[in-house]
Amino acid sequence: MSNSLEYCCACDSPTGRAGQGEDSLYTDNAALGPFCEECWGDTQFWRERTDKLLTDNEKLRASITEWLPIIQGQLDNLLRSAKAQDEARSLFLSTANARVDRMRAALE
Repeated sequence: MSNSLEYCCACDSPTGRAGQGEDSLYTDNAALGPFCEECWGDTQFWRERTDKLLTDNEKLRASITEWLPIIQGQLDNLLRSAKAQDEARSLFLSTANARVDRMRAALE
């Protein structure tokens, strides 16, 4: 048995156990735990909560998958716009510099 002391994830009391491999109390899929004996008595609540959290997590993953191409498209548009602005700025400065050079030449 390990010397580590573990605490209940629900009430922070010592569980009296020493790890998942040494008879600690976890939900079926080990998503939540460890539990003390007292809190373990209400496992149905924890199972339902775990199932809801896992379902919510899957919904969020699906949402990310749906939105990721849209966000990437918007970023691509922003990059194209920034590039076009840089090109326009360069053209403007080039034209302005050419005018200044012609004005200088005319003054000489």
